[in-house]
Amino acid sequence: MEVPHAKIVEAVAPRNKFELRRLQDDEIPVIIKADNAGALEAIIASLPPKIVVVDSGVGEITSSDVINAKTGNAYIFAFESKIPNDIVKLAEAEKIKIARFDIIYELLLAVDELLKKGKVEELGRAEILASFPFNDKKVAGAKVTVGRIGKGDKLILMRAGKEIGRAKAASVRKQKAEVPSVGPAEEFGVILDSQLDFIIGDVIVSVTK
Repeated sequence: MEVPHAKIVEAVAPRNKFELRRLQDDEIPVIIKADNAGALEAIIASLPPKIVVVDSGVGEITSSDVINAKTGNAYIFAFESKIPNDIVKLAEAEKIKIARFDIIYELLLAVDELLKKGKVEELGRAEILASFPFNDKKVAGAKVTVGRIGKGDKLILMRAGKEIGRAKAASVRKQKAEVPSVGPAEEFGVILDSQLDFIIGDVIVSVTK
């Protein structure tokens, strides 16, 4: 899922009515859908305190759920709710994760796992435009498309939407000079602390975890 930098989401108060508030660093926003009101209430009542329900409802997953998840930087958990094919495609296009379950206990286990892992925040993205050698290492020449990329950042190498590998930015350079970070539209070279088999067109994503 692609996530914004700020820890600000749309929180429900009352339910299904949004108002803006800031989350704590260890809180995770979710949207809960169920096929009946009883199950919905039981699930919400069983969630850990650090799981913040930013929206909820009864029925199938809708485009509004996907848009709200994107706006609120939230995961969608569904209990026996239908997910129409067009909504699956929309969620994939918007990089929104939808997890569907037929057993409440399994849904709650998945929520606990999410809480244990913590939320990954995206700091920036860059497209790899070139590859060249430098001191026996392979350097990726790239251009920032969103956010920032900095020295020491944890990077995920993506190809066609799939993760290829992970590494740290050991060095970030502009015109041969090392710099602490680069921002939107800037071209730069990055040396990774472990060699990944990147190719032109791959995307590197800077994340917090």
